[in-house]
Amino acid sequence: MSREIQIRPAVLPLVGAIFAAAVGSILGQYIALFYRGWAFPGWLFPILLVFALESMYYSVYVLSPRTPFTWRLFELGAMVVLIELCLRATRSVTYPWWALWRSAADLDFIIPFALAVFVWGTAGGFGYKLARITKVRDELGDQAAATLSWEYDSIAMKAPNTTLPVEYFLFRLMGFGFLGACLAVAARRSGHYQSMSQREQFVLFALHVLALTCGLLLQGGAYLHRLTVIWQHINVPYPRQLLNGWLRNLVIVCLGVAVLVSIMPVDFSPITYDNISGGIARLLMRMFDGPPQRAREQAETPDPGTPPVPWVQPEEGEPPFWAGLLAVLYMLFIWGFTLLALVIGLGFLLITLVHGELERLRGLPRAAAQFFLAVQESVRQLVQFVLRHMQRVKERVRIPKIRPAAPWELEAPRPDRRGRQETAAVRDIRGAFRQLLQEAAGAGIPARAGETPGEFGSRLGEALPECGRDILEFMASYHMARYSRRELASSLSKAALAQAERIIAALHIVRRKDNDRTDH
Repeated sequence: MSREIQIRPAVLPLVGAIFAAAVGSILGQYIALFYRGWAFPGWLFPILLVFALESMYYSVYVLSPRTPFTWRLFELGAMVVLIELCLRATRSVTYPWWALWRSAADLDFIIPFALAVFVWGTAGGFGYKLARITKVRDELGDQAAATLSWEYDSIAMKAPNTTLPVEYFLFRLMGFGFLGACLAVAARRSGHYQSMSQREQFVLFALHVLALTCGLLLQGGAYLHRLTVIWQHINVPYPRQLLNGWLRNLVIVCLGVAVLVSIMPVDFSPITYDNISGGIARLLMRMFDGPPQRAREQAETPDPGTPPVPWVQPEEGEPPFWAGLLAVLYMLFIWGFTLLALVIGLGFLLITLVHGELERLRGLPRAAAQFFLAVQESVRQLVQFVLRHMQRVKERVRIPKIRPAAPWELEAPRPDRRGRQETAAVRDIRGAFRQLLQEAAGAGIPARAGETPGEFGSRLGEALPECGRDILEFMASYHMARYSRRELASSLSKAALAQAERIIAALHIVRRKDNDRTDH
């Protein structure tokens, strides 16, 4: 990928390609709806999307004055080949595959090819404008680079008959939206929409929503890309979280607008097509039909004061022979001179184009490699973008894991969910266990995180083998005090407390030996 062209956010070319493909699919659906002799084939969806993506990425990352025009011919040839293959695979074609001139009269080929060319050109225009936004330094020059506000200079220094690149996306969005609304109203007024199946209506509805959402995302993303390019060129620091926050809010707004437009009825406005067309017709009648009609009436009314002039037919005479010969020679000279000038001009133009194209063809392998690297880098950025946002969503909705209990939390008082009241015997045994934990930690046998009381008792028995029986019986009493629903006998509590005292005494001996060993 060219280092000079970096599109931020990275999903912007993909959104533009999907928008162009969705608009082309909508046009194809309405053509199939109004013209019953052609049905929109299912294989046309991926073809439109593929050529939209190819044209978008080529125009963004590869297209320049030095790229060969032959690449465009390859693209058109690929369209013809793919459409022919899909057409012959789905229906029987009477003419052979090499008779391409007969395809020009086949609507099953012409309509998909025209839609593919439309999508290809629309996506290419979007890509060219995105690349132009990135190269704003070349348009503004060194004088604008020293100013404080490139946003102001980019608006004030543009030519009077040109528009900003951002306005290009806005005009296309408004134009395609108006066209789609007109086609939707016409389909409902004519009754063709009611004749569609529920599946076809859902596909058309989904395409409208997809086109609206992607168009709004493309408009907002293009303006964000323009701002980031300007800020980078004038070295203005901006928070990196701006891109994520902008995209998140933009997606929310676009989805909200798409849902709002989707639930609205088609003809909810009081200003309908009939009112508009009737008003325009009356206005045109007042502007053009009134004065000419009066002028014709005045011209047709004869003036009684002036007598009519008699019409006399002039006598016809035969022209001489030399006049006809001169006329023929003059016509031959004019036609010959025009044909010669046309041949010379076309030859000069053809030689110039061929010479320039031959020079550009040397860079065709480089352009192909550059296009491959651009697509590879864009896919990598797109995957990173999706994974990064999926990770953030996962972190926000992640279920908190159960944290291992700390040693002092093993005996923290908990509410009894089973409704059993905590008796004095239970409190004594659990208090003895907490004291045992503290003494064991002081003797170098601390309870580990996530360790159960039984596992702690096993480690304590290995450290104090002489108290192994007392440790086992005390742990059994502790489990009964903690989990049993029955009332504990006072004898069990007394025996558990005596066992805890003997274990703690053994821990004191171990702790004293460790201290003596440390002193010596």
